[in-house]
Amino acid sequence: FDRFLPRFSHIAFFVQMPHVDIKAKVEEMKGGKLTPADVEEMNFRIEYAKKWLDTCSPEKYIFKVQKDVPEMTSELSSEQKKFLGLLAGYLDKNLDAKGEDIQGFIHEKKEELGIQPMDIFRSIYISILGKESGPQAGWLIEALEKVFLIDRFNKVSNG
Repeated sequence: FDRFLPRFSHIAFFVQMPHVDIKAKVEEMKGGKLTPADVEEMNFRIEYAKKWLDTCSPEKYIFKVQKDVPEMTSELSSEQKKFLGLLAGYLDKNLDAKGEDIQGFIHEKKEELGIQPMDIFRSIYISILGKESGPQAGWLIEALEKVFLIDRFNKVSNG
């Protein structure tokens, strides 16, 4: 068959992200427009990703954006909260930032603030998902509504 095969892990991530246009993301991965066969394959993978997440997926693959600020954020250090405030400021000035740009900002700030990478990423996941780990942070942030994230990170950094 001549069809584009997006990675199942990516599809499983995208189906859990509100505001994500999965077809646009798959076209981005492919580097071009999807053919009817590509769309059929994508829809097949979306259907099975949803079934897998609902029935047998390990907990580590389930990412649910928390409606309210997770209680766990009270455990974050002042350095982690300062970083989240800086991240909110960056997003406010870069509403169209792509995953790799956000990853670059994260790594730049971790050097500047002298924070361990694990602590930076934990602060992001705890603030958004209410858990200590998640998918690649830059792409998670890219996939979500920036105004929501700016508000969330500001609340946590000032909390």
